Amino acid sequence: KPGGLLPDSATISVFQDMNHGFMTQGDITDKAVHRDVIRGIQLATSYFQAKLGLVSCCPASRCALTPAPEYEAKGVFHNVSNPHNGKELRYYQVDGEKIGKHAIILIHDVFGIDCGRHLGVCDALAQALNCRVVCPDLFRGDVSTFEMLDTPEFMELVKRHPPESVAKDLDYMYQELLTPEQFDSIGLVGFCWGCLILHAEAGRSPDPRVKAGANFHPALGLAGCFSLSEKDLVADHKLKMLYCPCSDDPDNVKPGGMLPESATIHVFEDQQHGFMTQGDVSDEKLRNDIDLGIDLAKAHFAAHL
Repeated sequence: KPGGLLPDSATISVFQDMNHGFMTQGDITDKAVHRDVIRGIQLATSYFQAKLGLVSCCPASRCALTPAPEYEAKGVFHNVSNPHNGKELRYYQVDGEKIGKHAIILIHDVFGIDCGRHLGVCDALAQALNCRVVCPDLFRGDVSTFEMLDTPEFMELVKRHPPESVAKDLDYMYQELLTPEQFDSIGLVGFCWGCLILHAEAGRSPDPRVKAGANFHPALGLAGCFSLSEKDLVADHKLKMLYCPCSDDPDNVKPGGMLPESATIHVFEDQQHGFMTQGDVSDEKLRNDIDLGIDLAKAHFAAHL
């Protein structure tokens, strides 16, 4: 332990509430054991990522990919030519029953717009806020699989989509789709990798109408793929931010971490990274927490847009 025979170069974390053997032999029906087993996996993952040059957005304990149920989307897909990069851009759009002067841009996770519950979240936000919600297909099919996580292949995937490249698609959203004549305020919602892009946009300040952001299971550690600092990303903007990390997300995106005092933070202690978009909605607790996430975003944007 600290102060013992270990060298100064060692990284040490003492599990004060656990007994010898808990990681491999502990009873995971005990909430404290379950929590600290997840924490141990987190620590090992972070350590090897740093020492071996591995990068991942997702903790090893994240929700396994769950096929979306037969969901009937309320919005429609559009395909346009984006003059900002000369590429075709596909996006999903849904309107609330009575849209006002505000809009939401949803930024998907590393598994892409077609995986999980992205469309359902768009629909729920549009209904809850009576606004327009759009979700661009920023990866254009070049998405991650669950098996790619924590591999060099995953790192290369992330690097193929740097924030400055993604910004050109988001510029289409601001300038051509969500015009100032129609909308006077815009909110950003990010999931996992999408939170990295959300923060890059907040620092870029591309449009003064962008006023607030909501981050679910944020993966700001991916900033390292682009030689960016997580702390700088969090500090270098004026947006009103909501952060909703999960039990297995890094401590630096929880209370007492690197987030500014102005941030609103809600930790989903009973959920794992990815639950909002990839979790199994047949689980009642998970489904209730998804509804809570929508309510938190609704209250946040209602206050700041």
